[in-house]
Amino acid sequence: MGLELLLEMASGAMPDRVVLGSESSGLTAADLARYARAGAGRLLEDGARSVAFLGVNGPALPIALLASAQAGIPLTPLNFRLAPEAIRDQIGVLPNPLVVADQRYHAAVGAGARLVETSEWLASLAGDVGTDMPPTDGRGRGHPLHQRHHLRAEAGGAPP
Repeated sequence: MGLELLLEMASGAMPDRVVLGSESSGLTAADLARYARAGAGRLLEDGARSVAFLGVNGPALPIALLASAQAGIPLTPLNFRLAPEAIRDQIGVLPNPLVVADQRYHAAVGAGARLVETSEWLASLAGDVGTDMPPTDGRGRGHPLHQRHHLRAEAGGAPP
């Protein structure tokens, strides 16, 4: 069973359930499925044969993962703590990659790569699906503590 099928099952069974971000302002399963479809369409239109993600954890990573799965192309998450040369070397071995990267890591990507800034990519997808992205903490990240607590409560355990 692939990620795209799991997402479709979740969005079909519980479309209004918040699956990404805070319960009050996060993305529902149906919203996440729409973002993934829009992202997959964009990746295919752009002719990407792979996706590299370079950034901190936040809504863009799971959306990119699900979009690439729906498009049938691999996603490579890159470690932003690596030296710029190592990051460029990793990007260099990927087939025709689209690099989705946070602004602060653009210099590490280097010239010549097809680069899109994370927030611009998400904003373009938001325009395609007609919904807003969940709020971030100002550094491109969602609210991971709330997400962790929410997941623990959903799994039957108490938050720490």
